[in-house]
Amino acid sequence: KYSGSYDFSDPQKVIGNITAESDGVELLPVLRIIDAEPLSAKSRGLSVSVDMTLKAKHLYWNGLEAVDFNASAKATNKKSNFREMHAEHLRWKGLEATDINASATFTKEISNFRRIRMNLGGGPLNATYKQDRTSKPIWNHDVTIAGRRVELKPLLGLFVEGQHKPWVSAQKWGRLGARIRLQWPQGPGMDWDWRAVRAEGLKG
Repeated sequence: KYSGSYDFSDPQKVIGNITAESDGVELLPVLRIIDAEPLSAKSRGLSVSVDMTLKAKHLYWNGLEAVDFNASAKATNKKSNFREMHAEHLRWKGLEATDINASATFTKEISNFRRIRMNLGGGPLNATYKQDRTSKPIWNHDVTIAGRRVELKPLLGLFVEGQHKPWVSAQKWGRLGARIRLQWPQGPGMDWDWRAVRAEGLKG
């Protein structure tokens, strides 16, 4: 279900308000719909600002599944700013978490999750994640993680791929109680190379 309206009364910009509700929806097509709707406005070079409410029983994005997902966002010509996102349950590359809250900004070249909070394996986890695609074909990834008694194996499973994944899955990892930052270059389709990862402990 997709509904909304656009206001073309302002000669400088187009203002919109839309609501998308679905039992199951892919995130990126929704963002493309927002970007493509006011074509007449773009042909005249006007700016576009759209307030969006998104509700989905199941939301899918880049292999991730969020259950009972709700979000409020503002989309413009240049970026989509998700002020609030909430999901009751999340599954991604073997990771399963509950009570997820996040805020994020998406542009053509950067995906920036400014705030991520969840419960992972019985422990609270706070994180940030930035994917910078300006230096193609190699993308830069930047993650900060702060957790207390958080299961470590599913976190490693998010980043370790290719020939190292079976070894990581076979180990008996403990629980994480630390604040760390990880930075590494990795393009789409490339294996994760632990030798290229820069890791540091964070204070606090």
